[in-house]
Amino acid sequence: SEGCPNVILEYMACHKPVVASDVGGCAELVVDGETGFIVPDAAVEQFTDCFRKLLQDASLRTTLGRAGKARLDNEFTTAKLVEKTEALFTELLA
Repeated sequence: SEGCPNVILEYMACHKPVVASDVGGCAELVVDGETGFIVPDAAVEQFTDCFRKLLQDASLRTTLGRAGKARLDNEFTTAKLVEKTEALFTELLA
């Protein structure tokens, strides 16, 4: 399984809210209630509730989608990832 599922980043890039389970790197990407929803793995009722909320509330979809795009642009750019990697290596070599 992917540690950081690319499809989540792709949805965020398209201003789409994300509903994901709390496995792998999903919870590192999605801020629950801010950019989408994180639900326990195999919690079918909670997944259904989250999708129902999104289907019934266009404003919520827009708000979460915009927040996801902003998070992507601020936290997951190539420059930001290089910066974090350099900081990690600097810390390890200190």
